Amino acid sequence: VNEPLRVARFSPNAKNDKDSACLKCYDLGPKKDVRTHATASLLVHVAKEPFFTQLRTREQLGYLVSMSYSSARGRLLLLLRVQSQRVCADDAAARVEAFLDAWRPDFDGVDFAAAKAALAKKWREPATSMASEAAQAWGCLLAPDSDGAPSFDRPERVAAAVEALDLGDVRRFYEERVHEQPRLVDVRVRGRDDDHAGDEVAPVVPGYFDAPA
Repeated sequence: VNEPLRVARFSPNAKNDKDSACLKCYDLGPKKDVRTHATASLLVHVAKEPFFTQLRTREQLGYLVSMSYSSARGRLLLLLRVQSQRVCADDAAARVEAFLDAWRPDFDGVDFAAAKAALAKKWREPATSMASEAAQAWGCLLAPDSDGAPSFDRPERVAAAVEALDLGDVRRFYEERVHEQPRLVDVRVRGRDDDHAGDEVAPVVPGYFDAPA
């Protein structure tokens, strides 16, 4: 199903909380697929700084602006967050969408090669503590490869897959997963000073529904 799941609601502490927020969560594909994992990590690696620069530094939306990726139930997730006292949740979401519409992974060969090399090096860094090594091992157990076997060598395999990607791979992945066939959860939380905060009940925005408190 490619229809976005959209949720709008008040903050649990809306009477006192000035902040509004939006979270966009895109499903990028199965974590067990090494090439998908590599492409998702490279996309975030090259996009997170422009995202922060545009929304935090230039537009000064708020102190919390971030792009990252995570995983849940074997799926890789692109997470875009904005928390702001300056704009309402709908405006923050619109600014995120404007960035996604305008930005494309566009680099010359030298810059793209450098980005791949930096990310591959990061994937190959050894664990710095027993806790991080245990977390990495558990991740391999919880998200095994397609054959069901845990892939304890996944960091090396993802690093190698990153090195094998070209710019066209990242562009196609971004267009397909974010623009053409997005699997999206869009959450908007309204604070005290949100445009809609005067209503006793958070309004149903067209295409949205109010999640239960």
